[in-house]
Amino acid sequence: MTITYYAVCNAGGPISVKLDAGTKEEALAAFAALDVRAAIDAAKTDAEDDLDIDGAQDMNESDFSAALEAAGAEHVCGLEPVVNAHAGTVSDLKDGWALWSVPGPELPADAVIVETMPAHLRSSHRAAGNWGQYPHNGAERKIMSRYEAGELVAADGDEYDHIVRDAKATDLRDYEIG
Repeated sequence: MTITYYAVCNAGGPISVKLDAGTKEEALAAFAALDVRAAIDAAKTDAEDDLDIDGAQDMNESDFSAALEAAGAEHVCGLEPVVNAHAGTVSDLKDGWALWSVPGPELPADAVIVETMPAHLRSSHRAAGNWGQYPHNGAERKIMSRYEAGELVAADGDEYDHIVRDAKATDLRDYEIG
């Protein structure tokens, strides 16, 4: 299962930044490297946008936390300064932020990436005598089980739809499950 992580704070309204991470440890490292002042100045709203939370700009911290939970997010931990027990030093983590996670979809068994050409683009490609190159040709890619992909490919009279390759867990970031 993939998990999306967000660093969240309230600075005159919710600020949320999607962290490029696959684990909690990676999320903590990504947060440590984050320029939080730039995120606040830019009024980042990654979680609000990704989870379709309306009216977040008017929410206080507890209302936004409730909206995150209603959207399926889970509070992971506070991102207050961490004290190194051995050295007695404080890490560079910034105060007032929290780490949230949202479980993502699981990769289907025997998943593949399938490339399809939308019906409304097929006639122009046929007339041109070629299908062009993805993604510039308007084709779409999605994740499917090998069986479903095989049925889709077999049913394509234009012989455009095809299996690109086996899918990997990281493909869930770029392609939808179809």
